[in-house]
Amino acid sequence: MKNLTKFWKVDDGEEDEGEDNGERTFVHTLPVLQLYSLREALASLAEETLDKAWERHAAATKQFYEGAEKLELVHYVKKSKSRLIGTITFKLPDYVKDVKKLQAHVVEK
Repeated sequence: MKNLTKFWKVDDGEEDEGEDNGERTFVHTLPVLQLYSLREALASLAEETLDKAWERHAAATKQFYEGAEKLELVHYVKKSKSRLIGTITFKLPDYVKDVKKLQAHVVEK
C-alpha cells in the first residue's frame, strides 16, 4: 500500500522516514498486473462467497487424496482430519523409480 500511496502521491498520514525526496515513483516499479489480479481474485471470491470457496477447495483436495490412495501413495499426515485443505504431502512408493517421468506425467494430465 505504501508503494500505491507514493505512486499516486496520496498522503497516508504516516511519516515517510526520509524516503520521499519529492520524486515521483516510476510506474514500472508498481506491480500493476499483480494488483489487477488481486482485485479480480477478491471480486471472484466475494461473488462466490468464502464458504463456497472453502467447500470447493475441500472437495478438490478430497478428490486428490482419493486418487493418490488408489496409486498407493502414503500420506505424511495420517489422520485425514489433521490435514490442511490444499496442502498435500505424501511419500512416493518404492515402485516409482523415475521422479522426473512422474512429474512430467502429472503436469501433462
